[in-house]
Order: sequence, then structure tokens, then C-alpha cells
Amino acid sequence: MACAALFKLGAFPLNWWLPDVYEAAAPEVSGFLSTSMKAAAVLFLMRLCELAPEARFAAYLPAAGALTALAGAVLALRQERLQRLLAYSSISNAGVLILGVGAWAVSGRPAEGVVALMLFLGAYAFMSNGTFGFLAATGLETRSQLKGLGPAMPAAAGAFTILLFSLGGIPPTGGFIAKLLVLWRALDAGLVWPSIFAAVAALISLGYYLGLARDLWFAEPAGPAPAEPRGSALVIACAAGALLLGAAPWLMAGLFEGAR
Repeated sequence: MACAALFKLGAFPLNWWLPDVYEAAAPEVSGFLSTSMKAAAVLFLMRLCELAPEARFAAYLPAAGALTALAGAVLALRQERLQRLLAYSSISNAGVLILGVGAWAVSGRPAEGVVALMLFLGAYAFMSNGTFGFLAATGLETRSQLKGLGPAMPAAAGAFTILLFSLGGIPPTGGFIAKLLVLWRALDAGLVWPSIFAAVAALISLGYYLGLARDLWFAEPAGPAPAEPRGSALVIACAAGALLLGAAPWLMAGLFEGAR
């Protein structure tokens, strides 16, 4: 059952199916799969850790999460097709979630670990649905089509840039707070090396997140400038949610009390 949950999350090396599925599906479907399926698999994995506290699989979760985060980030660097790039990004973020579940399990399943994981899932719901929503609204498929579109569609492109920053863990976004809390919980559980590998993966991921932002705003456009897409309201709403969760330090007390 633990392997089934890791398969759904796209944990390395069980991630072979995920990029093809995300690329072949409509962007809206890929966004739904990348969030709802991850949330269900994480909750199922946490439930397994509660039902079988003496099982050995929980001790391997931190290493599996760190390896998944690193593999996803490295493989995303060379992707030209945007949905495939976001699929590998999803794998890397799944690795951080697996690390968080492992840290929560080996440290005695404290309520603080639940808060960190729930915050990460909430932030990722905004980030992933927003980025895939941008692709659905604009119809873009490759990085070359993205070049120079920022000034032509400032609202949608600005929101997409905020979501990219949040996925990369750049403050003051919710993605930064979420990753920081998960890594903090992992370090508090004594998982130094898995935390280091996950942090390195986060640094590597900036290579493509910031690269997409650079292409969007500073590259020469490859063709005529399009108009602002009609579906940009969803992208803007998701970007606002990611920014709102950046205020999580002031909300953590309430979240912690709710988890308790």
C-alpha cells in the first residue's frame, strides 16, 4: 500500500508514467491530477504511518523524498515542452511532501508536522492549478512560444510569474513558507542529509522557474503579440492565494490550534 501511494505521488523511480500523462492531458486535467491526487496520496501515506507505526517503510520515506525531489528538479532542466516541464516540477515537489511525511512519522507524528504538510498542500493547490491554468488560457505548449509575451499580457503573465516564484520557494510567497516549514521539521527530526538534498533540489529548480520568467519578460517575442487571455482570472486568483499564504507566519498559531 505504501508503494501504491508513492506510485500515485510519482516518487522516483516510480515516476516514469507521470510526465507522459501530464503532457498528453488537457492542462486543466493535469492541474487537477497534480493537486488532488497528491493530496489523496499524502493523506493515505500518513494514515498508513498511523496504522502501522512499527513498520519499517516509514524510515525509508525521507531518503525516497529527497531522491525524488532531486531527480525531478534535474530532469526538468532540459525540458522544452511546458506541460512536461511542470510534470517534472510536480515530481520534485512530491519529493518534498514525501520527505515531510517521513519526518512527521519518524519524529512521533506531532501536530506541527501535520500543519507543515497541510500548508504545503494548500500552497501547491494554488501554484499548480494556476500554472496549468495559464497554459490552458494561453494555449502555449513550448518555451519558445513563451518568449516576450509578458508586456503583451501583463495581468496573466504577472500572475504566472508570481506562481513560478512560489513554486521556486522565493519569499514572500506561500511556496517559500511551505518548503521552509517542511525542511525545518525534517531538520528537527534529525534528517540532515535528506534535508540538504531537498534544499539542493530547490536551488536547482530555480534554473527553470527563473528561466521561464526570463523568457516571458526579457526575451524577444517569436511572433505577433497576442491579447490578454480570457481565462486569466483563474491565474490571478491562484497567484493571489499563493501570496496570501505568504503571510502564514501570522496564521500559524491558528493552524496549529486547529491541528491539535
